[in-house]
Amino acid sequence: MAADERSNKWDVKKRMKNSYPEIKYVMSERGTPQLTIDGFRFTRKRRSKTTIQWVCIQNKCFKCTARATTNSKGMVEQLSNNHNHTPQLRRHYLQSGPSVVHYHVSKRGSFQLEIDGYRFTRMKILQSTIHWICLQTKALHCKARAVTNNDPEGTIRRCYNFHNHPPTMRRRQHGDLQRIREDRMNDRR
Repeated sequence: MAADERSNKWDVKKRMKNSYPEIKYVMSERGTPQLTIDGFRFTRKRRSKTTIQWVCIQNKCFKCTARATTNSKGMVEQLSNNHNHTPQLRRHYLQSGPSVVHYHVSKRGSFQLEIDGYRFTRMKILQSTIHWICLQTKALHCKARAVTNNDPEGTIRRCYNFHNHPPTMRRRQHGDLQRIREDRMNDRR
């Protein structure tokens, strides 16, 4: 691919002659500026004197390759709007709340949170919150997370309760993980 073909690929004016994307600047929930293009959010990656480079907020999670570059006036100069996911405008919060929530102590003595049959283990404890990750995070790369208040009630503040596996009630036996991975490989084929 020649250099001028690459520049044409990134040139917003040439790519979108008849359709203009909806572009807005918004603040994230944590107070950082974000760029929104057609419902997809971008976060600032690098800033120079004349330009700001933006990457999709799902860059790490979904390995999304969408990128944008704005000039010092805030105008989009370059855009690669090739997303591999649907627009996500905000973090996943509980809407109506989980149906069943319990706290347990594992056989080895660690505290666990159970939401709708899925078990979570503590990732970190902060002054006012406790962050939980799915027990299958390391083995099955499950992205499910939860945040609870660090108080006696342990009220759930946020929950991303979308798992890539069914609920498990027992410890895996020798060879179970290998069978699960083989089944996943067979499903992909």
